[in-house]
Amino acid sequence: MARVPVLTPEEAADLVASGDTVAVSGCVWSLVPERILEALERRFLETGSPADLVEMHMHVYGLGPGVGLERFAHRGMTRRVVGGSFAPPYWFKDSRMAGLAHEDEIEAFILPAGVISSLWRETGAGRPGVLTKIGWGTFVDPRHGGGAITPMAETSGYQTAEVISLAGDEWLFYHSIPIDVSFIRATSADEEGNLTLEDEPIYQSVLAQALATKASGGKVVAQVKQLAEAGSLDPRLVRLPSILVDAVVLAPQQQQFEYGVHEDSPAFVGALRLPPPPCEFRALTAEQWVAWRAVREIEPGQVVNIGAGLPVLELPYVFRTSGIADRIHLSVEHGSLGGVNLGGQLCQTHWNPSAIVDSNDTFDFYTGGGLDVAFLGMAQVDGAGNVNVAKVGDSVAGIGGFMDIAQSARKVVFCGTFRQGGLETEVVDGAVRIVEEGRNPKFVEDVQLVSFNADWARRAGQEILYVTERAVFRLTDAGLTLTEIAPGIDLDRDIRARMECSFAVAPDLKPIVVHIPEVPRA
Repeated sequence: MARVPVLTPEEAADLVASGDTVAVSGCVWSLVPERILEALERRFLETGSPADLVEMHMHVYGLGPGVGLERFAHRGMTRRVVGGSFAPPYWFKDSRMAGLAHEDEIEAFILPAGVISSLWRETGAGRPGVLTKIGWGTFVDPRHGGGAITPMAETSGYQTAEVISLAGDEWLFYHSIPIDVSFIRATSADEEGNLTLEDEPIYQSVLAQALATKASGGKVVAQVKQLAEAGSLDPRLVRLPSILVDAVVLAPQQQQFEYGVHEDSPAFVGALRLPPPPCEFRALTAEQWVAWRAVREIEPGQVVNIGAGLPVLELPYVFRTSGIADRIHLSVEHGSLGGVNLGGQLCQTHWNPSAIVDSNDTFDFYTGGGLDVAFLGMAQVDGAGNVNVAKVGDSVAGIGGFMDIAQSARKVVFCGTFRQGGLETEVVDGAVRIVEEGRNPKFVEDVQLVSFNADWARRAGQEILYVTERAVFRLTDAGLTLTEIAPGIDLDRDIRARMECSFAVAPDLKPIVVHIPEVPRA
C-alpha cells in the first residue's frame, strides 16, 4: 500500500488556494487541528495568500483570542463563514471574527450544527442537500434570512436553503456545499493514512466531513499525535480509512484539550473509569437557584441534554450534588453518552462516558424523538414564547446545536436569569430578594432573531418552560404564561414592571419550590 505523505504544518497550509472552501473540525478545545491553522494564518499574514476563503465549521473551536476560528479572522483572508457558532458572549469583545461580522467585513451565515453535520454526510453520498424541518420559522428559514447575519451575507445572493413541498408537507431543503480542503484532527495515523481517535474525547463528524471533501474532489489533511507502522492499528478502532486521507501532520505535543485547559485523562474517552474531579462547594446564587428549580423537570431514566449558557455552567454541579447524574442518561450532541459532564470549558465531553458516537448519529437520535428533556440558555424571550440565543445587539454568538435540540426534545427547559447586566440577588430562607436589578431585560417585545419558534413547539406538542430566579413561565395557547413566582417577589414590581412584553397569569399561580440538599464545603 502507498504511504501517506507526512507534511509539515506549513506544507499542509500550502494546499489551500485563494477562493477555496475550507472545512475545519473541532468544538471548544477538542479536536482542533491548531498547528495547521496556525501555519495557515502565518502564511496569509506573511504573503497575503490564501485570500477570499470560505470557512465552514459545526461549532466554534478554540475559545480564546487569536486561536482556532480566530485564525481566519483577517480582512481579505476570509470572504464567507458558514458555521454553527462564532463567539460566546463572554469574550465577544475580544473576538476578531465577531468583530469582522459586526463591521460587515465578511459574509456571515449561521446554520444549525446538526444541519451542517447532515450536509457533510449528504455531500459525501453525492446527494444535493438535506431535507429537514429543523429551522422552520426561525432566522435560518430562507423566508426569514436563510441564516445571513451580516448585510454582506444578505446581499451576497448566496442561498443556503429553500422551502419545498413534499408529500403534502412543507420542508426546508439545505443545499450541499462542496469542500476543497478539510483540516481534521485524530490521535494516531499509520503509514498508510488510517486514522484512529483513541485519545479524542469527541469524534464530532470528522468521518462525514472527510467523505464530503473527497466527494467534492478535495483534500483531507489530519493533524495527529503519532505515526504507527502500517498494519499495526486495530482496524476496529480506525474511524477514517486511508482512502479518505491525503496527508497527515505530526504534532507530538498534541493534548486532548488545546492550551492545557485540562490534563489528559483516560476517563474522558472511557479507557479507564476514574473518580471524577472533586465537586467544589458553590454558594447559592440566582443562577444556582434557577438550576435547582430546573432539575425538578427530570424523571429517572430519561435522556437529557444540557446546552450552552447557564445550563452548562450550573447544572453539572446540581446533577452531581443531587445524585441525579446517576439516574439519567446524559447526552451531548458531540457524541458522548453517559458519565459525568464537568461543565464549563469541558462541557462538550463527558467523564467516564458509556459510549462515544459520531455527531451525525446523535443528531439523528435527537431529531428522531429520542431526547426527553433539554436544558438550554436564553438571551431573549418575547411574549409569544420565541427565544433568541444567536445575536443580541452587536454580539454574534451563534446557535451550535441549539436549534436541532430545541426543536426536537419532548420537553425544553430554557434557563436564565430574569434580567442581565449587573443583576445581584440573594436567597434567604427560600425567599428571593433583588439586591441590584439587572440593567437589560431578557423578556422583550420582539426578539432580535428567532432561534426557537414557539408556534412550531405548539404544533409539535412540545412542553416548554422558561425558568428564572423569580418566575417560571410555560408556553400555552395564550403565549408566555406565568405559572410560578418566587417567594419574596412581587408580581407587579419585580416581574411585570421589569418586562417589555405582555404575558398571561395562570389562575393557579404557585410559589417556586426548590429543595436544595446540604452540600459539605470542599
